[in-house]
Amino acid sequence: MGINNPSYFPKGDDSWKIKMGIDRKGCDYYPYTDEQGNILFVVYADRTYSNTKGKKIQQISYVNGKYVKENAWTKVEGFKLPLYRAHELAASKLPVIIGEGESVVEAGQKLFPEYFWTTFQGGRGAWRPNDKKEDKIDWSTLTGKDIYILPDVDVDGKGKEQFIELTRYLNEIKNLGSRFVKLPKFTEINGWYEAQHGERYPKKSWDVADGFFETYTKEDLLDDIKESEVPPPLKAYESAFLDVFKGKWIYISRSGKLYYDTQRDTYAKAEEIDTLYKRDHTITIKPTNYLNRMKIDWVDHQTFRAGAKLIIEENGIRLLNKYRTPKFPSIAKSDRRDISLWRDHILNILSNGDQKIARAIEDIIADDIRNPQKNRTFAVIFYSGQGVGKTMFFNGLKKLYGEKNCSDLSLDQLVGRYQPFMLNSCYLFINEIDSTGKDVKSKQAMLRALISDTNFMVEMKGIDLIPISNCSYTIWGATNESVPLYIPEDDRRTMFVDIATTRFEVLKRDPHYYQKLNNFIADTVNMTEVYNYYKNVHEISKTFDRNEAPITKEKFELIEASRPQYMKTLDYYANRPNQKQRIPSLQRDIVNAKKLTKDLSLCEYDDIKKEFYTENKVLRWIRANPKNFRILKGEPYNIDKNVRGRCWVIRNHEFWYERKDEKEVVDAHFNKKIETLPLLKETKKEDKNDNEAVPF
Repeated sequence: MGINNPSYFPKGDDSWKIKMGIDRKGCDYYPYTDEQGNILFVVYADRTYSNTKGKKIQQISYVNGKYVKENAWTKVEGFKLPLYRAHELAASKLPVIIGEGESVVEAGQKLFPEYFWTTFQGGRGAWRPNDKKEDKIDWSTLTGKDIYILPDVDVDGKGKEQFIELTRYLNEIKNLGSRFVKLPKFTEINGWYEAQHGERYPKKSWDVADGFFETYTKEDLLDDIKESEVPPPLKAYESAFLDVFKGKWIYISRSGKLYYDTQRDTYAKAEEIDTLYKRDHTITIKPTNYLNRMKIDWVDHQTFRAGAKLIIEENGIRLLNKYRTPKFPSIAKSDRRDISLWRDHILNILSNGDQKIARAIEDIIADDIRNPQKNRTFAVIFYSGQGVGKTMFFNGLKKLYGEKNCSDLSLDQLVGRYQPFMLNSCYLFINEIDSTGKDVKSKQAMLRALISDTNFMVEMKGIDLIPISNCSYTIWGATNESVPLYIPEDDRRTMFVDIATTRFEVLKRDPHYYQKLNNFIADTVNMTEVYNYYKNVHEISKTFDRNEAPITKEKFELIEASRPQYMKTLDYYANRPNQKQRIPSLQRDIVNAKKLTKDLSLCEYDDIKKEFYTENKVLRWIRANPKNFRILKGEPYNIDKNVRGRCWVIRNHEFWYERKDEKEVVDAHFNKKIETLPLLKETKKEDKNDNEAVPF
């Protein structure tokens, strides 16, 4: 057995009284038992220490077959001290009074037998949990009982403060219904005593063991007990102690000084917390130091992770999970709802009656709901005139995703120095997407990052960068601009839907349509039915891919509109039917940016001269087509005696991909010895004298 391995006192063995001199010294003693009546330890008051050095209150426990002058149970991990007389308390049906100290309990039980009196060991503040937020006291014996908290009346009022805090702790943290007994003030006790005895009260505190007065009798105390009350709830920031046990704060360690408030779902800086907790006069150190001394939870980074706990630990990194699972009520069979209004809005308004687009939108919603932990790497953007119902649709989506997980943003907020929205929400609804104004490229770059990336660094004013790890942002957008953003030809990040229906047309068909839609979305049962449909009923298309945006013809139009004019001009000359009408460099399938730039500078076409081509512009045009690739492993090639450089295939990609490293074939093509099939007919018509051209 270990050195601190206590056990029950042996049944019928009172030798501890002799060993500790209990009877000889005339000590009062108080056995503490478990609920079965086994003695765990004994507390006794050694009156011989009244005016000499040493401890007045001593404890005895039974360790390794002998009695020792200590409470060895307090060294047993996880052990909770029982309330005094726990075995009698467990069997009692009387209302319970918790007093301050065993002598008070013994006196009170004799004076007021209609109550069961008990206490906890260690003094008025010993009930407070340890710094691991673990109870020192076993409060479970009080479950289901009426509880009254009765402090001593102290000259400094500290006992009253401690016991009011105990009452709140039992009520708010342990869910025990306790009430606080409001007793007279110490000045009143002193006055009553002086009136009876002609001298000041000799002690610094009063309790029921000290007797009563002509003006404050046993009956008066009984009245005070009957009139006891639940302390009114404290206002915000008036008890850091209770806030700790309610799990209010989580420290974001990598931020330096940021805390997450779980109750308000907001963040607060250390300076704010230190200022606000000045309302709590019980704290004697800096409040943020107190919170950390009380070992509040902490994390390194933040994430949004569906289905996970509030705090996740991965590879030694602690993550704060801000995702909140949406909650919906259960629906009785008699209250099932028709959701055709919602689905018809998607089909007839948002999708212009196009079944494929409507199916794609519903596939997206269903996949988002069923797989919130997976990253959909494309955004859905609606273009329309004013007032067709995009915002109402977004409001419905927020209910399906959980409104706490959603934020409304403008495109400008994406490139501000601070991005607090990234800490608050993982579903982003971006309104009025616009390709005009400042920082357009930065806005679109940030938008693409939010769509596809999973790790971010978020800046907030006055604190260090906050990492967000392994999480995704789901984006829906709306715009009234015909060209809201520039999309490259190889874009996989955008589903663009042009809503052709106008508000005028909708209201012509039904003047009350939008009121009906708004009422439908506002009804929780309706949206519960919608959620259940996408969660459990809708069949997601086999072709759906959360990493590939569904194609719409409007997107192709937007891609074309997104191309700058200089690229459109080069497209025109690169694709002219008559090969000889093309710019010289564009007559071949393979081009060099430097040579093409030189040809363009010598060209007399007005639209070419107007654009003022540079080598960088030409290279951007070449690389804008995702099919174009370098030949000869990117090594320089002599186009002619004056130009040497890397070359790119701009046509007939499949043919050249098989021969991209064959210099002889490239040479033959530049010397017009080899023509590819799409150019063969043109060659025969336009260059009949070139009999050496070999078709493939």
